[in-house]
Amino acid sequence: MNVFMISDASYCDKTKKAGIGVIDTFSGNKYSTNLENIKNIHEAEFIALVYSVKIALNKEYADVVFVYDCKGIDISNLELYIKYKFTSAQFLWLTRNFTSDADKLAKKALTIARSLKALKKNPKKLQKKNNSSIVKVFSSYNYKDIIKACIYSSTEMEKNALTIFLKGGYDIYKLPELKSNDVQLYRFIYHMLPQNKRNRFYAFIIAINPLVLSNKKFRSRPSNIDIINRINLVMESIKKRKRVA
Repeated sequence: MNVFMISDASYCDKTKKAGIGVIDTFSGNKYSTNLENIKNIHEAEFIALVYSVKIALNKEYADVVFVYDCKGIDISNLELYIKYKFTSAQFLWLTRNFTSDADKLAKKALTIARSLKALKKNPKKLQKKNNSSIVKVFSSYNYKDIIKACIYSSTEMEKNALTIFLKGGYDIYKLPELKSNDVQLYRFIYHMLPQNKRNRFYAFIIAINPLVLSNKKFRSRPSNIDIINRINLVMESIKKRKRVA
């Protein structure tokens, strides 16, 4: 059975930044990231394709179709590369309406990159004019992706706790206590989650850290600038980890 990997890119010529998105139609997983110092949209689209190939290799898929929508890229070398990496693999160009979901992921990633750059240049101006943009984009991601992103900037204890929550299947009455007076990361995550996920997350957090019960500010939303600073920290931590990898 063929697995379809759909990729797309969004590019800003002014900032030379790009966002890329990939959808694995077999697992339903969605992937996105942002890039700097990209020459043009064709380079961005090519990197998006490479990204989808890497994901398929990591998943150990055998029969794969890589879908893209940009005719202006040379994929001849990439075709040679995948020839010996999969049992069966091919690239398939389709019109944009078939890659619209991947395009949305790419545009979200690019929006975050733009907003973070604006924040570094002029945080006060961003707070007045563009506070809602970066927060809305970040909080619009799947709740699991939000938590996974936050793990990059977490302590070892926080990482252990969040990993348990993501895996699920735990008995809330048998959870280990992971007490800490600093619960700002948990508080940030709580307010980034959709309403229907917050109660479960809160119940989990007070089970592992009963000190949260006495924290009156936990369920009060932080200021927008605090939220943006936290998003900035998360994104920078992800970039550092990728450079190391």
